Amino acid sequence: MAEITTKQTNLKKVSEKYNELIKQKSGKCSKILFLVSDGKLIEKIKSSININSYIEEPQILTYISFIVKELEKYWTLISKELKSAKGVPNNIPYSLPEYIITEMVENFRYKYGYFEDITGTSENISKSIYSNLRSAAYMNTDIYSTGEKIYYTKKNKDNLERFSYTQNDEIIKEYTDKLIEKSAIDLPMAIYLYTEKLLKKEEYKKSLSKRYDYLLIDAIEKTSNSELELVKVFKNIRKEIFIYGDISADFAAMYNFDLDNIVDYYSKESELSSNSLENKNLANHQRYGAKYKDLIRFSNRIKECYQSQLYTEMIDDILYKIEEITKNPKQIGKTAVILPPGSGILHNRITDRLQKMGVKYFSTSTDFKISQHRYANLLIIIAALYAGNSEIEFSTEEYIQMISLILGINKIKANKIFRENEMLLKSTILENSELDRIYAESREITFDNFLGNIENENSEIDIKDINNSVENVHNLDRIIEKIYIARKKNLKRSEFMRRFYTEVLIALEDGIENIDICKKVISECEKLEEAAECGVIKDFEIDKILKTYSKDYIGFRELKNSEGENKIMITTPFYYINSLSERGIQLWADCGNNMWNPKIAKEINNSIVLRKSYEEKQIFTDLDEEKLKKYYMNNLLYSLLDSAEEVYAFKSDYSLNGYLSESMMYTSIINLMDREEI
Repeated sequence: MAEITTKQTNLKKVSEKYNELIKQKSGKCSKILFLVSDGKLIEKIKSSININSYIEEPQILTYISFIVKELEKYWTLISKELKSAKGVPNNIPYSLPEYIITEMVENFRYKYGYFEDITGTSENISKSIYSNLRSAAYMNTDIYSTGEKIYYTKKNKDNLERFSYTQNDEIIKEYTDKLIEKSAIDLPMAIYLYTEKLLKKEEYKKSLSKRYDYLLIDAIEKTSNSELELVKVFKNIRKEIFIYGDISADFAAMYNFDLDNIVDYYSKESELSSNSLENKNLANHQRYGAKYKDLIRFSNRIKECYQSQLYTEMIDDILYKIEEITKNPKQIGKTAVILPPGSGILHNRITDRLQKMGVKYFSTSTDFKISQHRYANLLIIIAALYAGNSEIEFSTEEYIQMISLILGINKIKANKIFRENEMLLKSTILENSELDRIYAESREITFDNFLGNIENENSEIDIKDINNSVENVHNLDRIIEKIYIARKKNLKRSEFMRRFYTEVLIALEDGIENIDICKKVISECEKLEEAAECGVIKDFEIDKILKTYSKDYIGFRELKNSEGENKIMITTPFYYINSLSERGIQLWADCGNNMWNPKIAKEINNSIVLRKSYEEKQIFTDLDEEKLKKYYMNNLLYSLLDSAEEVYAFKSDYSLNGYLSESMMYTSIINLMDREEI
């Protein structure tokens, strides 16, 4: 049933098995459910199939995309049980959960004094709560008791107030009830509803039995406990199951996976009999993962470890090395600069310098808000002006940057224009009639004919018509007139943004180069509009979410389009490992930063203790933390070094904030270079 392979042979063997099954089914691919661990693998696998060997579209999906499709198709089977749900499920965008939960936390803190013993911001608390929900869903544990579980594993629980942990569970209940009421689902709710509701329906099991003859899974080490429930159903309905994987480099902490529980289940099968678990204490992870002997063979790949005293000196060293590398054009596309997670300032300083050096790069960063991109932020401002949203404020600097970008002028001139037009810009929150009056008074012109033409549905008005009919009108005024036109036509916010980009921004000097980020913010706006239509949020909240919560997510297709032979890759360790990118030259930046191997146990968040394999109420000790951090550090090094030819590490004695900078990552690198046990 399950077969353990090496990292190198895993994909090859699973592809071979898939081709074999296609032949057995005479090309009927729909009878084979092939679940892959990452969407990036789908195209690779499809390219390995002989196009003449199948007569149907291959069912190659990630587990998440599969269950979302299943929920949409079979929603009626569970909607009655959910009572308040109706229609079909609406998939909400990634930016929404954090916003909704943060608003709930703020409200509960203000009204009822929740989370009194936690010093973190409401946003940080909401991130912990959502992380608990997501982990519990993946691990198939009770999503409504995550706070309780974490509380009982605290070594100092007798000295802690229990309220914040039960309040964690109350917020999760409030949040999930809100989604179910509106027939909306996010990722953890999709997993929970599929595993706990749909997968337990006999009618649905019969459907699976009719549709599929085989289940194929490419990575045992990336199979979540919830996905394991699907495997069990396939086994119970007597379907053939083929699972491959590699447990030699467990990186599961980052995935919210539970390798102990997964291997425990498959150890009952003959192929894994030698891996039967003897002890479920998670601190004893040395059963799997990279060992020192696995790392030492890569030690000669670490060519240099540069140590500087100050943070700025470290950045100079990194840029000097990049400059040295770029002298050979063939090496540029083979180079990756890997930053620890959350290194926004370091990322910006490096990319700013690369731009000045004329070095091409692409970034996979997912830590930044969309609004930090000037084109995206411009669209967000324009959208808020169009919607007449008085609930969101933009700074003077943002308005000046917008004017400077649109008119192609410096910020001094843009500031002058803003001051002259400040009342007009900020008055867009008024009704159209009042806005027309203010505009007319400010320019000593009337718009009776102009507005009459707009109200005529058969009238086609564009910017040239306006420019020809109104004398002495500034370019900025033409932008406001576009808002008038779109309002009269009752365009959706996202449609207005799309037209504004194609009519105004694309014509700017670097407008085409910023098409991807503009598409991204427009697409995010469309998803938020759908969420507003189904009642999950109010329409006026869209602008705030776009500005504050929407992140710059990088999809596989975007990555594939961006990556080129003449571009340096700027990324994080987790993203690099999962990008399937194998760049021989790696620059590891800021190795003294502990975010290379972040703390596992936090105030009200600890995904480890939410695992099924974690003994109920077992205390999570400092020793457990240290052993697991060392375990995952070894696996991180293994995963990076496995694809490297040359590694250059960089560290500063002092961090950006002036504190001494030391980490397990740096110690591990030095020990490895000296061939000492780590």
